[in-house]
Amino acid sequence: MDVAYRTDASAVARERARRWARLRDLEARFTDVFWRELATRLGVARSRGWSASSVAEELVEVARRIASIESVLSRWTGIERIWTHPAPSAPIGPGSHHATVDDETLETAIAREQLARWLEAIEVPMPLDVRVRPRGAGVTWALATSAPRGAGRVTIEPERLLDDLRKMAGVLTDIEVGDDRFDGVFLVQGHEPTARALLDGETRRRLLGIGARCARLRIELGEGTAVVQLHAAPDRRLLDDAIEVLTRLRRAPVRRLRLDE
Repeated sequence: MDVAYRTDASAVARERARRWARLRDLEARFTDVFWRELATRLGVARSRGWSASSVAEELVEVARRIASIESVLSRWTGIERIWTHPAPSAPIGPGSHHATVDDETLETAIAREQLARWLEAIEVPMPLDVRVRPRGAGVTWALATSAPRGAGRVTIEPERLLDDLRKMAGVLTDIEVGDDRFDGVFLVQGHEPTARALLDGETRRRLLGIGARCARLRIELGEGTAVVQLHAAPDRRLLDDAIEVLTRLRRAPVRRLRLDE
């Protein structure tokens, strides 16, 4: 802070008001999604709840926060690209054919080999990770791909016996899409606008078909990953439907980060 600020109280007040106005203007450009999910990782924080021990310290801190947000804005194109576009590689998970599998069984090895053969014959339009794990007397297999990091979190799985009671008790929320056949079979949770955008007629038809042919089904979308997990013997038709569902999950809409765009 220069000499004028140390000797002229009115100059200090004007500079304080100017800096706070600039900071509030910058903060108001971003949505709650940005502040909740990205701000900390990008090195910025909202000014609410913060106080300084002196005016001089306050001016320095406000200036620092302005500079940190302006730095984020200067690299916004890259941030937005990561937020809106799936990563070029698939995420690796437990049971992945890219990783060491500690609990391999004869059943999982056969299932992994069968899925690999089918996938070699298909032109899959996305990066894909195949995951196979033992489950009881059979196997659980999953296909995973990258998804937009900005898509809301959604999970879809068949309703279980006690889910209706849990919904009635208010301890479970189910997103219903207005299709009695689908809503009566599946429990949908998470970000409602994303779920509704994804669950069009064709996606619902695919999920009903998959659910009718496997003992267990779970769909997960969130944090840049989309997964279709099935408890069933590998089946080419199931594989084709799972790939189609993943393709649709990769097109999930992203949530807004800025209000001025």
